[in-house]
Parts: sequence; structure tokens; C-alpha cells
Amino acid sequence: MSNDLLSLSDLDPDDVQQQEDELKQLLLAEDPEFDLDNSVIYQMVIRPAALFSVLNRDYMDRLRRSMSLKAIEEDPTLADNDIVDGVLSNYRLTRGEGSTAAGSVVVVISTFVTTSVPAGTVFTFEGKTFTVDDSYTGVTDSENVLDNTYRLITQRQDGNYSFIIDVTADDVGSEYRVDVNSPMSMSPTPANYVYSYAYEDFVGGTNVETNQELLDELQYGMSMRTVGGRTHTIALLGNQGFSFEDISIIGFGDSEMLRDRHIAFGASTGGKADVYPRTLDKTQQLTFTKPAAIIDLADKILQMSFTRDDFPGFYTIDRILPRGSDSVSGSLEIVNEIRSLDLTGDGFIPDIDNLVEGGFSRFQAAVVQFKDPDLDVTGLVINDTVDYVAYVSGLPSIGLIQDFLSERGTADPCADYLVRAPIPCFVSLTIVVRKRDGNPDIDTDSMRESVVNVINDQKFASGHLAVSSVVDVCHNYLSDGDTIDLPITLFGSILLPAGGTIDISSTDALYIPDRPGDAVTSRTTAFFIKSENVAIDVETVDVPPV
Repeated sequence: MSNDLLSLSDLDPDDVQQQEDELKQLLLAEDPEFDLDNSVIYQMVIRPAALFSVLNRDYMDRLRRSMSLKAIEEDPTLADNDIVDGVLSNYRLTRGEGSTAAGSVVVVISTFVTTSVPAGTVFTFEGKTFTVDDSYTGVTDSENVLDNTYRLITQRQDGNYSFIIDVTADDVGSEYRVDVNSPMSMSPTPANYVYSYAYEDFVGGTNVETNQELLDELQYGMSMRTVGGRTHTIALLGNQGFSFEDISIIGFGDSEMLRDRHIAFGASTGGKADVYPRTLDKTQQLTFTKPAAIIDLADKILQMSFTRDDFPGFYTIDRILPRGSDSVSGSLEIVNEIRSLDLTGDGFIPDIDNLVEGGFSRFQAAVVQFKDPDLDVTGLVINDTVDYVAYVSGLPSIGLIQDFLSERGTADPCADYLVRAPIPCFVSLTIVVRKRDGNPDIDTDSMRESVVNVINDQKFASGHLAVSSVVDVCHNYLSDGDTIDLPITLFGSILLPAGGTIDISSTDALYIPDRPGDAVTSRTTAFFIKSENVAIDVETVDVPPV
């Protein structure tokens, strides 16, 4: 808004009228006989002069509000972005320009035949457009996959065929993030086209930083950019282009710091820090096509492995499906999941004893065992592999941040830094709305998204999630006479890094329990929710006339 030019329609009518009156008084002082009401002089001189005088005054006021930190802090929304950028550049701060979302789309066709998708093809989701940057060719034989633009066509369970191509959003912003399995229209469509949908959660898609967000970073702009103090470390990461919604750093003297007590008597020795960056407001679900080894022919149980590099610090393995499945929900039965630590390899390895200390870090690995009752095991033996698709959720960039802080040129030679995704508390709730008969329909989709945003916006410092904050945003979508049933119960499930969960619930506020021995406190744990975990039931109430 602050970058938009002011227009005459933005001016306060009272200000314009006051300016007109002042101009009239000036002219009448020179000649009291002037007819200034509804005259040519009024239309051609006084009215335009008043409008442009007020317009120039408002421009000068905006300029004044943009010229100092004090004025910008008093009202960031009225400060001009370009001028604010100049002011804050003195403190080594640069406005985040936002990023475009990108992801993969499944194109479903009815015939097993070579199919081309030209560059410039457009996919659309909820009015947002995404463009194919390269020309892709779906081929029927793996031998014809000559490079990354050739994609193998596979048969689906519904009798159709499909292949996967990559797209990029046409603009920056978080509204371009598309969730896995979301339907996307395609234009132009190839021969034999049936439908298309998102293969996985799109990555990227961040907003241009606002003036207020830049001001919030002021302390980091003035800080030394080096590992050491908390503010310095955060400034260093931001300067390297890492973005995060929130960040918490645990160190010497904190109850959550377990890794510096590896000596006799459990005394803290210092020299270690755990960094918990929340790199996105929502968890991100990625899709992996991986081989699974048969470990039980009779019960048709298979085992799939995830290395520490597949999805560093991931939270959950949500679903496993046969390759080519057309299911958008459900999963094969997961019978066992075993997390472990992989502390091998070159480079610096933090001092980690167990999953309590190292879960949700880039050193986490996992094995998942699942059952496929429909698998045809004819001719197969133990340890033979079959490809499956796994849907895995977590936060991006955990491994990249760890690698950066472990580089010899970056790392503090006197300290051991471990990067972990925040301990997740997955939230769910049901809202019952009573809509008065005759009132406008309630936009439940927008209400749901506002609830998701207010929950995901909670910071480490708050330590709790209040029901009142949820009710507050819901009231924005109600008309007179509409009500929300109370109490609303918030349910939280805290996923422990060593396995298991802590379930909490409240009709007032969810408070993170203080369990540092499990790595769970308000400084390590973050609230997460997705749209599917917000149920909104609307009941129409017939209110009799008074």
C-alpha cells in the first residue's frame, strides 16, 4: 500500500473543503465582489488548487513519516517503502523481496502414448497461475528418458496413465503455496488429457517484507554477524539468506540444554548451543518415490529407509501408497517406525548421545515398515524391492542451516552448534457457528484460513495458544445475530523427538508443558496446524420475530 501513488480519491473530503474555504477567503480579501460559488473560477481554479494542495501536503506528510526511524516506528504503514529501504540500509538491512513458489504437477492422460507439454503451459489453482518453464515430454520407456525434461509415463490404479512436470508461480507470495493433491486446471491441454493435480506441497512462496517486519529486524542489522550471542547468530543466518518465521537458541544454563552435561555428575560445561529455526509457518509435505524391501512374504510387510539427507529433520511419515496410486487420501498400514541417529560422514559432527538430543535434526534417520495386502508377491523373495510413494512432512532448510553453521569458516571454534526443527505441537479444533436465518452465508474457507494463520503465527515467546485469539478472528466473518458456541476445545499433540506424544487440551489456552528432559519447553516447541485440522460446522438458527 505504501508504494502506491496517492490518488485524488484518497484525499479526506473535509481537508479538501477546508482548503477550498481558505482559498476563497484569500480571493475575497482582494475583491469581495467575486462570485466564487459554482462559478467558472471555482470549477477551474479553486477546486483543482485545493485538491492538489491537499495532495501535495499528504505526500509531504508521507515523506516526513519515512525519513526517520522514530516516524517509521510510529506508523510503518504510511512510510514509503523506497525511503524506508534507504533509511534501514544504514543499518545493513535489506528488504526481503519474497520468493516464487515452485512444485511438481501430475498430468493424467487416458492413453499410454508419448505426450508433450510445451514451455509456457499454464496451470491454475484458485485463480493463481503457474507456468511450465521448460518443454517436457512424457515417454513410455525408461530408455527414452534422455534428460530431466523427459518424464516416464506410468500406469495408475484407475486405468489411466500419468507423468510429472515442474511449474513455477507467476508471482511471489505465500498465497501461491499449493498443497499436495490440490486439483489444478491446465491450458492448453495435451491430447488424451484427463486432469492434473499437485504432486506434493509446493516449496518457496514467501511474501515481500513489510515495513513493520523490517523494523522488527533492526536489532539484527546493528549486530555483529557471527556465531556467538543469540542476536549475532540470528543476524548471521538472516544475512546468508535463510528465512524463518521465528527462532529460538538454547545454550549454557538453559534447562533444555542436555548436550553439555555428558560428563560425570551431569554438570553443565557450556560450549554447546541448540538452534531451533521455524523456517515456515506451516509444515511442508514432500513426496518421495523410494524402493521398499520385502521383509515378510506371508504378511506382505515391506521396509523403507530414510537417510539423514532425504528430508533433514522431518517430523512425520504421513502416508505410503503404491507407485501409480490415484488415491488422494488414506495410506497403507504403517506397522512400525524406527528413528535413529546417523553420526557418520565427513565434516563436523555435533556431540549427540540420543534422539532426545538429536531428533528432528539433520542427523536423524528412519526406517518405516508397512503392510501392502494387495501386493502380488509371485516370484518375489525376501529383500526384493518394490517402489512406493511416501508422503513426509517437516520444515525445509534444517540441513542447510546445520551445514552452514558447521562450515569451518563459519563455526565458532569454541562451540558446538546443533540445528533442530522446533518440537511440533500439532493442533486441531472444531468451531460451531450458529448463523441467524436470513443472514449472509459465512465464508468458512476464509474463516478457516484466518484461524490457521493466527495459530501458526504464535511465537516461542508466548508459550501458549489462547482460545480467545481464535474466537477473535472468527468474529470478523459473522453478521449481527450470528454466534459462536463456547467453549471451543483446543487439542494439541506434541511429537517427542525420541518417539511418542504428549497430548494436551484446553478450553482456555494450550500451554506447552515444561519437560526439558524430553526436550519440550515453550522455548523449543511450536504450534502447527493445517486447514484440514480446523472443522467449522455452521448451523442455521431460525429466530422468531419479536
